[in-house]
Amino acid sequence: MSVRLKASLIAILAALPFVLLATHMWFRGNVDPFAYYVFHLRDHIYMMGAPLTLLLPLYVHNVRSLELQDTWWGALVTGILFILQWVIWAQLIVWIKQRCSRL
Repeated sequence: MSVRLKASLIAILAALPFVLLATHMWFRGNVDPFAYYVFHLRDHIYMMGAPLTLLLPLYVHNVRSLELQDTWWGALVTGILFILQWVIWAQLIVWIKQRCSRL
């Protein structure tokens, strides 16, 4: 298995618990009015996947706001973008390490 593939798999496995926790908070914050703080706590978790996870708030701000029925695809898209950003970071780390070892 190549180093890049290993880095991608490690990034996916490392990001998955954060995505599951933040998605749970997303749905919990929509259902329970007393868990409103949980809804905003997930934003801090999703910030670890920036800049890709910031695409959905840009869409919401510039195109249209999310309604309650948009929760399922909003959480799915944000989770996918979060994992993708972590894979990109892992690939960047591997690339930099390979470049520095050649010097």
